[in-house]
Amino acid sequence: MLRNAASNKQSEQNARARTRANGELTRQRLIEACVDHVWDRGYAASSVALIAESAGAPKGSVFYHFPTKDEIIIAAVDEYVAQATSRRKKDLLPSSPANRPTLNRLKRYFRQRIEVRRATKFRRGCLLGNLAAEVDQKTSPKLAKAVQNGLVAFENDVAQFLTAAAQEGEIRQDLPIAEVAAGLVNGWEGALLRMKLNGSPKPLESFIETIPAILER
Repeated sequence: MLRNAASNKQSEQNARARTRANGELTRQRLIEACVDHVWDRGYAASSVALIAESAGAPKGSVFYHFPTKDEIIIAAVDEYVAQATSRRKKDLLPSSPANRPTLNRLKRYFRQRIEVRRATKFRRGCLLGNLAAEVDQKTSPKLAKAVQNGLVAFENDVAQFLTAAAQEGEIRQDLPIAEVAAGLVNGWEGALLRMKLNGSPKPLESFIETIPAILER
């Protein structure tokens, strides 16, 4: 009897663990589908039903994990930012002789981002920039805050990179780091919008060519 009870309890625990794991997999699949869907279509043209369809999941599963459309898009923004931050830490922030000089490393990072856009024929800009053009603090305050936080994370990574480069004597020592980092991010985001409008990488290439004038001694 005791053995059967223990076995039943273990079976119930295993079943609950499988249910939680399946729920997490579904949630992650919904988030990843939302990233792609909203990145392609934008905020207004996206709906919970379409996001669920993209994920191959029933519409009800979206509402189980995310009470509103904004909530799942916020989760998608957080996922997008986490991936971008991880990529910057890998490709931009490490400092070693093999990754110098600074200007080459920074330009190489942005050129890599151009190649990613080339794969979509320059149709996709930045998810954050796209959303920033559609949402605001009045209509979607939580989503607007998530977008703003993502852009600030981008600025902070660039500022960290510039600080290290200045300490190594590779760029001007007197740069106002925070302002320059914000300017670089704003310039890149603006160039992405022009890229989408023109269907061409030229705005991005022009942006990259301005970097030396800003950073060189």
